[in-house]
Amino acid sequence: MVKKASFRLRGADNDPRAAALAVLFRVIHENADSGAALDAALSSPRLAPTDKRLCTELVYGTLRRYIGLHTLVCGFLSDPEGIPAEMRLALIAAAYEAAFLRSPHHAAVGWAVGHIRNRFGRVMAGVGNAVLRAVLRNLDAYHAARAAGENADAGPAELATSYDLPEHIVGIWVEAYGSKEIAGLLRASSRAAPSGLRLNRSRPGWEALRETVLRDFSDLYAAQGRRVFAVGPCVSAFDGPLPHSARRAVEEGRASRQSAAAYEVLQALSPENWPQPIWDCCAGRGGKTSALLEQGIPVALATDRSAWRLRVLAAECVRLGIPPALRPLTAALDLTDDAALSVHICEILKNASGLYAESSAGAAGQRGGAAFPECFGTILLDAPCSGLGTLARRPEIRLRRRQEDLGAAAARQTRLLENLRPLLKPGGRIAYITCTVNPAENEGQVAAFLARHPGASSGREFRTPFSSPLGEFFYGVELIKS
Repeated sequence: MVKKASFRLRGADNDPRAAALAVLFRVIHENADSGAALDAALSSPRLAPTDKRLCTELVYGTLRRYIGLHTLVCGFLSDPEGIPAEMRLALIAAAYEAAFLRSPHHAAVGWAVGHIRNRFGRVMAGVGNAVLRAVLRNLDAYHAARAAGENADAGPAELATSYDLPEHIVGIWVEAYGSKEIAGLLRASSRAAPSGLRLNRSRPGWEALRETVLRDFSDLYAAQGRRVFAVGPCVSAFDGPLPHSARRAVEEGRASRQSAAAYEVLQALSPENWPQPIWDCCAGRGGKTSALLEQGIPVALATDRSAWRLRVLAAECVRLGIPPALRPLTAALDLTDDAALSVHICEILKNASGLYAESSAGAAGQRGGAAFPECFGTILLDAPCSGLGTLARRPEIRLRRRQEDLGAAAARQTRLLENLRPLLKPGGRIAYITCTVNPAENEGQVAAFLARHPGASSGREFRTPFSSPLGEFFYGVELIKS
């Protein structure tokens, strides 16, 4: 099968608006990850620092406000689907710049109309100009409609309009927690997430580095009212970009960029008390694995479906200075392949003599004739989920999550839990973590697990408070095998 060529746009290497439009097209029409697509665009040496800041704001801001701005722009088009997707997206990005940035209106409108003329001709440029002029005349009404959702008695439809969220997601939140309780969640989901920094406390001098970073951040941003939020001694969330000392520390392996809320939920489950050996079964690029290793908590095995992400994990261990003897065994593994999972695990364990000897010493569990080695004390399951807790960092999720997707995510999590439980020692635990705010994937998932396994129990449980300043929302719980 021939792979479809990715969207390319002339001028994207030196024009911040063209670069932003190219990224937005990739995210919205090619399903690209916003962070990865933006990083690729910002790698151009021809973009000045101010251009990169404008490009970043246009990408993330447009994605956060896309639902309402799409409705606004398309309301002035007789046939929205009849015009090119690139032109429609250029109009929406220009509408965002006019409505929310301090740029002169003529800058946003002039660029968009000129781009449309170059790409689609004078007639289409005329259409675009008329639409954007109509948008400018109606900005007051647009902002008034959004402000209506800030009323304490607002319902799901008004809240969805105000915060540019799908109504079915807001409806779930209102039903589960109440409209007043979710006010902080709604506000955070429509803003930029703080920058998270984890200091590598396995390296000497990390306490002094913390003081340097905090001082530099204060010197740069205190006058702007930007704040720092500490999550334990070695992790902080910065309300704004990281200072140069922090970025240099990341390059030197003395620190890592990590969501402070993600670190908070991990620590809330007290990993220092987890029974050994530990398996991080959905390790991804190793954010949680490396955080544990830096604390001196050994991780025996790290797996993921993606071999590429595991290579990144290995490179992270090198960057952070984790000694080879302490690095986990890694293997690409599909946890939903329940028919072959036990066979794969046994093969992996044969390459880890300590684990294999321990697992073969006791009786193995049975399912469908397959032997399951009961050898893990703790399985960290950072479960694939709907991601509704990370809208501040990945705003494109609001455009992609359909109602049926939430049920599919919960069903996949159930399957993972059932496949992993037999691999635990008696008394072992699954440290279950999600980055979503959806009862079916969190509290409901736990209740269903305990109902299926009457001898099981739950231990520590944590949910990021909706009043949290960290900008993202996680859920974590320990599920203990009888």
